[in-house]
Amino acid sequence: MGRPSAMDGKVRREYRKCRSEMQTRMQEHFKGQFKQADSDGNGTLSRAEIEQSMLMLAHNFDEIDTNEDGRYHSRNLRSTAKKMEEIAKRRDACKADPGKCLRKGLTT
Repeated sequence: MGRPSAMDGKVRREYRKCRSEMQTRMQEHFKGQFKQADSDGNGTLSRAEIEQSMLMLAHNFDEIDTNEDGRYHSRNLRSTAKKMEEIAKRRDACKADPGKCLRKGLTT
């Protein structure tokens, strides 16, 4: 293996840019879904509000309710996007090797 070429650096920069744009789009998507799901307009979502319209978040409610107050706060949108990405990676890894996930006690 030789030294990294200028092309390698360009590819990494493009990848970071693309990933950043994707994260921004995900956050905007979550903001829209959040606003729509917030039926009482109080700026937070109860488990019931999430269960009615945001099924993936409902399935992972305990992981995204960071302060364990039974409500999901709009200020957590950025961290939720990251958590959902981690959950998706874990799910993909478990699909690839279910036995390993079972041994570690992970779920999809």
